[in-house]
Amino acid sequence: MTERTRNRIIGGVFLASLLVIIVPMFFDEPMKLDLDLNPPESADLDEFEPPILDVPDDRPIVEAEQTVKSVVNDGHLVDSGTRVGEPVLTYDADKASQWAVQLASFANLENAENLKSTVETDGHRAWISSAMVNENKVHRVIVGPYIKRGDAQETVTQFHDSYQVDPIVVGFSY
Repeated sequence: MTERTRNRIIGGVFLASLLVIIVPMFFDEPMKLDLDLNPPESADLDEFEPPILDVPDDRPIVEAEQTVKSVVNDGHLVDSGTRVGEPVLTYDADKASQWAVQLASFANLENAENLKSTVETDGHRAWISSAMVNENKVHRVIVGPYIKRGDAQETVTQFHDSYQVDPIVVGFSY
């Protein structure tokens, strides 16, 4: 089928469907709108007393807010400093079930992103984990995850030689 024939068929189908929709409108009876609105009764505002509402008890809200503040501070978990939603890194990797390698930690996000892109270019899976350490935000470049701690440990020397950093094996959990 040529393009011209196909376009004519599509145009014909479009016009037929348009006719099926519009033509019945001409044979329908016009809608009658009931516009008879009764004006509201006049209100005597001198005798009106607004209802007295009970003040809700805000103690549960305050308690919940205090609970959240004890766990989260400025979007970071209080106990680990990790941003909410990111894997929690632990430096006591003996208790972890998954491991990663922390290549470096930067105060400047741009430096962390540069190292991350270099590592990814070399074929490694890397991400940046932001954390609060001593009231300062740091951006850690992490490579992994590794299922076995030995696999993570084997890459430490390779990363040290390739990127001139002092990487450490860390455990992490979600």
